[in-house]
Formats: sequence, structure tokens, C-alpha cells
Amino acid sequence: LKTHIRSLSPADDVLKQARVSKSWQQVTPKALVTKLNSGVSFKDVFPNKTALEIVDWIEKNGAVRYLYHADFSNIENFNDHCIEKVVKNCPLLTHLTASNTISPSVLDTILASCPNLKTLHLVQVTLTPRLVEMLSS
Repeated sequence: LKTHIRSLSPADDVLKQARVSKSWQQVTPKALVTKLNSGVSFKDVFPNKTALEIVDWIEKNGAVRYLYHADFSNIENFNDHCIEKVVKNCPLLTHLTASNTISPSVLDTILASCPNLKTLHLVQVTLTPRLVEMLSS
């Protein structure tokens, strides 16, 4: 088993190592949160997952409550519903990057649910007049 794990290096490739050992599977959510907090995007960690699958993972893993850096750029169909679930489960967020269209009500939800938010990056977001008004005030 040790030889097999070494062949899967580098050590930060947590996803491959998690498949090798049950003990790694227990560590995986915490290790993934650490990786995400370093600035890695969800698309890089979960390249073949849909927005709903990523949100489902977030809802099922208590370790995400320690997530403070969340980059959801380039994830198709990451919509208002997804953002609402993320901010509900990740109250310590300080940095949030999202793409696709978001509504003004979701911006209100983000700001109300994440009191520590320092950075909000909206990538390729369709800005409605209401969003522009909210962001400029």
C-alpha cells in the first residue's frame, strides 16, 4: 500500500489518494477545504462535476464550514439556488468568486449570510440595473 501511495504523488493530489485508503476518505473533505482555501477553484478540484453535484458535496460535508475562499468561476449552471446553499453552509467566507447570472436578491443573501466577506468577484455576470445600483452604493 505504501508503494502504491508513493506512486500517486504529489502528496497534494488528495483525490487520487482518497481512492486508495478508507482513512484518506475520512480526511478528504478537510483536505479539500484546505486546498480550496489556498485559492484553488472548485472547477480545478472537481473538474467533472456539475454545479448541483458540487453543492451537494458542500451540503454533505461539515468541513466546509471552515471554507473561507470559494471560487466557482467557470462552473456552468452555478445559479442563485447554488449560491444560496453555499453561503448557508459556509458562513466564514471571506472571498467568493461566481460566474453566470445572479439576481439582486442573491446579492442581498450573500451579504447577509457572510458577514466576513471581503472580496466578491463576479465573473461574466449579467448586471441588471438593480445589481449595478446595489454595487455602487
